[in-house]
Amino acid sequence: FYNNLNQKFKFNNYESFSEACNKSRLIVHTSNATTFLETISSNMPSIIILNKKTNPFKNESKLLIKSLEKNNILFYDSLSAAKFVNKIWKNNIEDWWKNRSTQLAVQRFSKTYANKTSDIIEKLEKEIKNAI
Repeated sequence: FYNNLNQKFKFNNYESFSEACNKSRLIVHTSNATTFLETISSNMPSIIILNKKTNPFKNESKLLIKSLEKNNILFYDSLSAAKFVNKIWKNNIEDWWKNRSTQLAVQRFSKTYANKTSDIIEKLEKEIKNAI
């Protein structure tokens, strides 16, 4: 399987994740992990493809998740994701990503689940004190 992929795509295992992302036009994630949160919070064009049955979301996140779906950031079907990527690949990645609705979905999701902060120690301290 890897040999077939390796013939069609260039794999570079020598760069860091951030270096590879910075050289990419679009980052495609296949798991709900930190890497997705990193690219979203860095406002890098990204999509994520998940299995809906094995990746349930909490009820309080439903609106944010729906917004990711509506703006073609979250897909539950790889064929739909591939069709979308083929549609935007040539000229429209930046148009899609910088679209007001897409950016609003990214910002809201990031603020809730991938918020960057320069004072992480203070925020963690407050969270811990509030939890006690």
